[in-house]
Amino acid sequence: MDSHWAHNRPGYRCRHGRTSARAEAPGLKSVYVREEHLLDGLRSRLPEVSGDDKDVADHLCANGLVIVYLGPDWILEQLQLVAAPAALPPSGTQLAFPV
Repeated sequence: MDSHWAHNRPGYRCRHGRTSARAEAPGLKSVYVREEHLLDGLRSRLPEVSGDDKDVADHLCANGLVIVYLGPDWILEQLQLVAAPAALPPSGTQLAFPV
């Protein structure tokens, strides 16, 4: 989700599939959420977190949680890490590419 300002309030939007470099993907819609509404929802789903907004964000990062939008609602999911690419060959190694 991208952060932005709307009506002098911080908010977030999901514009999945949209960039300035390509056309809009069919069927996908933008989602706009006011920051205070998102934080209220996070606090109700994470009763173990107390403190300010930064504490909520720190909890998400520390536990690898991401927000997933599902139509009219959203959920928290564990971030799925992708395996790192194989190590590069040592410096000076020649790579063969087909011509």
